Formats: sequence, structure tokens, C-alpha cells
Amino acid sequence: VSYNKLKNVDHALCNIHHMRELKALKEIEEEVWSGNLYVLFNILRRRKNQGISSITNDYMEKMTKLYDKISEKGFAYHESKEELPRGKSGRKRHRRGHNLLRRLRKNKSEILRFMSEEKVPFSNNQAERDIRMMKLKQKISGGFRTLEGGEEFSRIKSIFSTLSKQKINILEGIKKIQNSELELGLIPP
Repeated sequence: VSYNKLKNVDHALCNIHHMRELKALKEIEEEVWSGNLYVLFNILRRRKNQGISSITNDYMEKMTKLYDKISEKGFAYHESKEELPRGKSGRKRHRRGHNLLRRLRKNKSEILRFMSEEKVPFSNNQAERDIRMMKLKQKISGGFRTLEGGEEFSRIKSIFSTLSKQKINILEGIKKIQNSELELGLIPP
């Protein structure tokens, strides 16, 4: 199931991905608006990292208006460009920057959700890093020989990841887990 098809959830999009696209447009296509939006995203990312209390309603409104203003300049830029030849299907083609602008307009609430909701991060890079080891294991060895092996790998990786996120030394954390399981009688002494 595609992420966007999930119902009854508030979606949020990864802005690091948008920043990469904006940076490429600025450097390769030399689209000035994309550099301005990149700077805006960078400012918002730093502000989010300072904590949600630093993003007031007035600040959100100001930044949202700036987001819209920069986007409109981008649309004006693309409207001033010569139209691309139609594709094989006869559909109108758009440049990469124009396609990005259309996505930024269509998904504006999902893109800017991080400003209004404390638990929504600016990017989902941490989630991508969390699954990277599993994907690497699949790529190198083709997966796991048994379902139990995959589950055990996931369990161990999850423990390591959680300890790291909570800034607990991994060896100390494992000792604490072992001691608590001993006390509960879950593992023999």
C-alpha cells in the first residue's frame, strides 16, 4: 500500500528530500527561486531543531506566506519559459522545477506539518537509517534463511537502535536488559 493511500492518518513528508531537489535545481538549472526556498527550508530546519516552542503561530504564518511567495515566483519563472514539446502520449510536459513546484503546492500541508506538530520531525532520515541495515542484509545475502532469523535480527537491531536514540551505552543497556530479565525469571541465571 502506498503511503499516501493510508486513511485516517496525518501525513508528513521528508523535507530533506525536497532540499536535495531544490539544491540540484539551483546548482544545475540555475533556478533562483529554488535557492531561496532551500534557504527557507534550512532556516526552518534549524528552528525545528531548537524545539517547537521556537515556532510560534505568528512565525508559522510568516514562513508559510514566504513559502507561498517563493513558490509563486517559481511558477512565474516557469510560465515565462518556452513550452516543452509534447510527449508521445500528447500530454503537456513540464520541466523538473515546475513538477517540483506542483508537488510543493499540492502537498503543502504535509510538507509544513512539522512546524505545527511537535512530534513531527523535519525529515524522516532517522526512519530511513533504521531500516538501512535490514535492506543491506537483503541486498548482500538475499534475505534470511528463516522467518525466525529475520525476526531475531530485527529484535536485536531494534534494541541497539533504541539504546542509541536514548543515548545509553549499548553494552550497559544490554546488561540492564539482562538483569531485568533475570529478575523477572524470563531467562535462567
